[in-house]
Amino acid sequence: MNEDGLTLPEDSRVVLTGDLLNKWAELRLGRSAELAQAGDTITGDVKPGIAQTLSDQIDPLKQKAEAILINIDSVLTAFQDVLNPGTRGDINASFRSIRATLEKVDHMALSLDALIAAETRSISGTLHNLESFSANLEANNKQIGRILQNLDTTAATLANGKLEHAITALDSTVIEARAIMSGLRSGEGTLGALMTNDSLYRNLEKSSHELDLLLEDVRINPNRYVHLSVFGKKDKLPKLSESDVQRIGEAARKEKSP
Repeated sequence: MNEDGLTLPEDSRVVLTGDLLNKWAELRLGRSAELAQAGDTITGDVKPGIAQTLSDQIDPLKQKAEAILINIDSVLTAFQDVLNPGTRGDINASFRSIRATLEKVDHMALSLDALIAAETRSISGTLHNLESFSANLEANNKQIGRILQNLDTTAATLANGKLEHAITALDSTVIEARAIMSGLRSGEGTLGALMTNDSLYRNLEKSSHELDLLLEDVRINPNRYVHLSVFGKKDKLPKLSESDVQRIGEAARKEKSP
């Protein structure tokens, strides 16, 4: 309550408000039964105007815009890093490598198609051969049955004792052969003596050689051994000298040489 006698409830308020151009104060009466006394201070308040309202609404948008600008700046920085000459070269090399890999994959696919086609023909030929083989088996089924029956008969015959008899005869032959070889090793008989007695073998070889020389000399000089005597007297057979033996040996070697 001021000097003019204005009565105001104790909870009255003064609100400062305005628009874009003007400002004013509004006195808003309270509902309290107690009245304000002289010298009391009325609580004041500020009502946001249009500018303040717009500012309050724009501030969040401003903050969001600033965050977006920061993100855009980061993206632009990343693009600048990517688009530098070294990175562009790496990217181009990567694309070339990918292109070469795709070409190899395409070539491998073509080779695989050709291989599958070739193997398909081979498999078809194999199946055809199997069908032919199956048909031949079916056509010769009776003959195969007879062959199997003959094998059964042969097995039965062998089981009846013929095989045992053959094995017994073979064992007897082996025993006799072992006895003969044992006699040869011990020097029994002429052949055994030849195998075990070196001197007998050398004497036989020497006699055979001298006989060859004599026959060769008879062929070359028959008049030495066969002639007629006027008085019916036979001459004694001449004895070969060492020179004759050498000469006959040389002639024999010449005859045998190609």
